[in-house]
Amino acid sequence: MVWEMLDSDIVAVGAQATTMTVSFSGNEKDHLQCFGRFFGSSVADLICEITMGGGSGTVHKYRWANNNTASTSSGSNGSIEDQFLDTGGTNVYIFMDMLNVSDISKLIRTHSINSSTAGAGNTPESTEAVGKFEETGAQINSITFTSNTNTFDENSELVVLGTD
Repeated sequence: MVWEMLDSDIVAVGAQATTMTVSFSGNEKDHLQCFGRFFGSSVADLICEITMGGGSGTVHKYRWANNNTASTSSGSNGSIEDQFLDTGGTNVYIFMDMLNVSDISKLIRTHSINSSTAGAGNTPESTEAVGKFEETGAQINSITFTSNTNTFDENSELVVLGTD
């Protein structure tokens, strides 16, 4: 398997954004990995809606948990929610692994970590989510992160890789 970079999105120096999108229409792959490094613009939690594009599917179902606590699940939504904790001034890293075969539901797993607050006595935090995108007629061809509570600060970056 050879992975290739399909697209990336970076928030410019001096700018902020409420959405970040990677788009790879015409270059869809059966296996996707998406990496993000986010900087929050305030000390508020960064709660994101993750939307997959491709075909006419709009139903996303997911389950997520923070710091290995009891999970929260959803019914049918237009996106997958992921909560990155206490991002103000700290780096948040997310890794997504996606099965993107055209004739089955798309399976998605995310892991995110952040350093929480500065200092050796503070424990890092994590979020894990699993979900599926109910689209069986086409492959995912874009991924959008939309912040509901904060903004992505300068140098925040989103990259997607793919392979068949």
